[in-house]
Amino acid sequence: MRGKRWIRFACSALGLLVPLFYGSSAAANPHAYGADGLHAKESAKPETEPIPVEDEGEVAGYHQGNLNPLFIQSKDGLFRLDLGAYTQLRYDGVTLETPAAGDPRFDSGWVFARTRFLFQGRAGENIHYELRMQISSEGAFNLLTAYVGYNFGDYRQRSRSNRGAWSLLIGQQFLAHMIDMWMYPQDILTTEYSGVNYAFAIGVNDAVQAFFGKDRYRLWMAVSNGRFNPPIVAGSPGEVFGGDIRTGMVMFSGRAEIQLLGNDWNLYNDQLSRPMNNSRSPGVKLGVAGAYSLGVRSQNPQPDPQPPKNALQMTTDLIAGGNGFQVLAQGVWNWFDDPSPTSRWGFMVQGGYFIREPWNVYARYALVDPGTQPGYGQYNAVTLGTSWYPFAWSNRYRFSAEGGLLFNPISASLVAPNPTIGWVASDQGSQYYFRLETQFGF
Repeated sequence: MRGKRWIRFACSALGLLVPLFYGSSAAANPHAYGADGLHAKESAKPETEPIPVEDEGEVAGYHQGNLNPLFIQSKDGLFRLDLGAYTQLRYDGVTLETPAAGDPRFDSGWVFARTRFLFQGRAGENIHYELRMQISSEGAFNLLTAYVGYNFGDYRQRSRSNRGAWSLLIGQQFLAHMIDMWMYPQDILTTEYSGVNYAFAIGVNDAVQAFFGKDRYRLWMAVSNGRFNPPIVAGSPGEVFGGDIRTGMVMFSGRAEIQLLGNDWNLYNDQLSRPMNNSRSPGVKLGVAGAYSLGVRSQNPQPDPQPPKNALQMTTDLIAGGNGFQVLAQGVWNWFDDPSPTSRWGFMVQGGYFIREPWNVYARYALVDPGTQPGYGQYNAVTLGTSWYPFAWSNRYRFSAEGGLLFNPISASLVAPNPTIGWVASDQGSQYYFRLETQFGF
C-alpha cells in the first residue's frame, strides 16, 4: 500500500508540472530536425487505447505495457494523461582516412543524442492529445509536437463490412510521409536515422491531418503551413542540424499504405518485428507518399529576396516482416525550383534479425545522390550493429554496439555532419565510426 501511495503522489506531481513544461517550451524552436513522426501504433490504431483492465478504478499508477507507462486519470477513465521519457547516451569514435592538415586522424567523445519527454492522453471518448518535447544533442529544448485529435471511428470492430476508422489531428505535428523518420527513435532498427532521412525528411508542420483506415489499407491527407526541407546544405548558417529551413504558403501532402501479405498492422509498429512466441505471421506492406509545397522561400540566414518557388517530393517504401525479422527498402525523389529546376534522390535498405531474444543483429545501406544539383557529391554509407533489449515489453531499454563506413567526404554531400548522426566534418576521403549506446527511460 505504501508503494502505491508513493506512485500516486509521484504521478500527481508530474501532472502538475505539465503546464510548466509547456510554458517553458512555447518560445523554443518548433522546427526540431531529425525528430520522429507519428508513432506507427497511433497510425495503425488512431483511436485512444482502451483502458487496461488493471487500470480500472485507479486514478494514478504505472502500467509497464503502455508506450508511456505513468498515468493519471479520472475514475471513469474518460480523462487520462500518460507520461514517459527516455534518453540516449552514446560514445562515438570516428577515424578519418584523410584528415585535413593539422586535424587529428581520430576523434571521440560522449554525447546525449536526445532526451525526450512525452505527454499523451484523452479527454472524453473521442478526443486525444499529445505534447512531445526534446533536449537535443546540442542542449536546445524544443517543442516537437502539440496537437489535439478527434476519432470519428476506430478499429475495435474491424471487418470487411465496417465503415473503417476516421480521425483528424490539428496542431503542430509530423506528417505521414517518409517511413524512416516516421518512428520514435526508440523504435528504429539502428541507433540513428539514416542519411536519407537527414537529407529529405519534411519535419514538423502546423497542420490539419486526416486519417482513414480499413482492413488492409490506410490513408493520410494533410494541409500544412508549407514548411519544406529540401536537401540539407552543409555549412549553411542558421541551420537546425544543417537543414536549410524553408517555408511556403501552403503544402499538400498524403500517404497511402496497403498490406500485400498479412493483415496485422501491429507488425509495423516499429522497425524490429520482435518475436512473440513464434505466433507472429509474416507480412508485406507497400507505402507511397507525396508532398507539394507552394511559395517556398529559404530562411537561411534570412528570408530569400527572390520570388517564391515550388517544391515536390515523392517517396515509396516496401516492408517485409515476421516473427523476429524485418526488412525495409525506401526510395525518395525531390524536385525544387530554385532558381532553376533541380532534382535529387535517395535510397535506403536495411534489415534486422533476432538471432535469439533479446539479441538483434542488423545492417543498413544508405545513398543520397545530388542528381542535377551542381556542386555536391554522393553520400554513400554502410552500417552494421547489434542491440540487446532486456525487456520484452518495451523497446525503450536498449544497449547497442554499432559500426559504420562512409565512402565519400560528407562535407561535399547533401547530408550535413552533426553530433547525432555520428560523422564529423571532412571534405577529403572516407571515414568510419564505432558507437556504443545505452537507451533508457520510463
